[in-house]
Amino acid sequence: MEENINRMPSGKVVNSLDRATPGQSLTKPMGQYPWESPPKFTNPSMALGHLLDRFQDTDNIARTLAVLKEGITVKALVQGLILTSFTAGLFNASVAELIREDLETFVQVLAEKAGIKYKIGKTKNNNKEFYESISDFQEEKKLIDEKLEGIEISESEDYEEVEIEKDAPSDSLMNKPSSKTMSSIMAKGDM
Repeated sequence: MEENINRMPSGKVVNSLDRATPGQSLTKPMGQYPWESPPKFTNPSMALGHLLDRFQDTDNIARTLAVLKEGITVKALVQGLILTSFTAGLFNASVAELIREDLETFVQVLAEKAGIKYKIGKTKNNNKEFYESISDFQEEKKLIDEKLEGIEISESEDYEEVEIEKDAPSDSLMNKPSSKTMSSIMAKGDM
């Protein structure tokens, strides 16, 4: 019996039935969380201005530069800032996407003025690796085809050919019944 007990890494016993049922969150009143209320800023310029005002504090600038110095990419840092602001109810997802690029540019300029080497992050998918792997597969296919050209495939006597009649009706359930065999309950009259 003791073997079936689930425990957290801290050692606390976990019961799989001690969780919310699906849809339970929909029974709570709206507006309980900041993102369920109307956003504070709907104008992207105002939202960006609010975020940039936070950088007036030297502690925020120092923390941002320290994170960039540790190797966190600009894109990851900005994504964190935007996600935090979104969950606080400052703006919606559309405004967040509109101000993302400008906020990334601001953080890059901030790092350049401080003389910190920074990583931008993954900007676009590099399809070079994909096309190289496809060309590798094509080369391997050519090699296999060349090796198979010299080999003759002979038919074994263990197999025999079977002809299948295409016009013959089958008793499959997927076949549509003919109108002769199909009649409705209403057509049968009184039972």
